[in-house]
Amino acid sequence: MEQQGISPDSTTHNDLLDGFLKVGQLKSANEVVLEMEEMGISLNNVTYNTPLYGYCCIGMLEDALKLLGEMVVRGKQFDDYPYSALVYIYSRWLKVDSAVRLLEHLREWKMGT
Repeated sequence: MEQQGISPDSTTHNDLLDGFLKVGQLKSANEVVLEMEEMGISLNNVTYNTPLYGYCCIGMLEDALKLLGEMVVRGKQFDDYPYSALVYIYSRWLKVDSAVRLLEHLREWKMGT
C-alpha cells in the first residue's frame, strides 16, 4: 500500500488487528497497535474493543480488564460495548460475581460518578 502512495489508516489497521486476533496471533495484533501509535494514528473504540473481545473469547479475562483500565487511564471515551462484552464473557465462564460488579460499575459510570 505504502509503495503505491496509499497510507494505511485506522480502518486498515483495525482490520489487520481483527484478523490477527481471529487466528490467535496476539503478538502480531500487539505489533499492529504499536505501529499505529508510532504512525500517530489515533486508537479509537474499535481499536480497543477488538482485542478486548478477542481476549474475552479465549478466556484472557485479566488481559481484557487490563485493556479496559488502559482505556480509562488514557481518558478514552467509550460506549457500553467493553462492559457488555466482559459481562457476557464473565457469565459464560460462570464468574457471575465479577459480572455483577461490572454491571454495578457500569451504572456508576453512566450516572457520571
